[in-house]
Amino acid sequence: MISERKQFTRLAPAVLLGLAGLWLVLQQAALASGGGGAAAVIGVFRGDLWAKRTQAAMAGGQADDAIMASAGRWVTVSPLSGEGWLAMAERLPASEEARKRDVIAMAFAAGPGEVEQMPRRLVVAAGSTAITDAMIEQYVRRDISHLLNRAPRGEQILRDVDRQASPLGRYRLRAMFVDISPVFAASLPIY
Repeated sequence: MISERKQFTRLAPAVLLGLAGLWLVLQQAALASGGGGAAAVIGVFRGDLWAKRTQAAMAGGQADDAIMASAGRWVTVSPLSGEGWLAMAERLPASEEARKRDVIAMAFAAGPGEVEQMPRRLVVAAGSTAITDAMIEQYVRRDISHLLNRAPRGEQILRDVDRQASPLGRYRLRAMFVDISPVFAASLPIY
């Protein structure tokens, strides 16, 4: 009886290692074949695979419900992904303004240094009433300061954000522009 137990304890790690290897191989094979969705389902706990699935759904023009479900799974397994939160915020309807404000806040909080997301975050925040929230306003100010002071083409990016903003968002943005850079604020066109 003892020899069978020893044999099992020697064999069990090898079996587990083999299964883990098979799991990884299946994920990579599904990913390589263009099956981002299949790879995400197989690698249920891998946020990077859910990210690829969500990005493929967004690029493929899938319905917002499918993108929201995929992005929801993405932020569940990888809650520090600002991109995942941003994908959700971009698709939430205006009727869910309270939820949208929370998701926008998470997009800012989860990816504060991700410069490539700053323009999209600002557009989403300035397009909703979330920009009136004090915490989101601080996040917006941080991104504006970063874009004006450190980003190449930062002024042009902010002009584009200003152009896409809702009237309330534009009003709030311009007040922040005046505080942060009066010279830049004075250079903006009047709409």
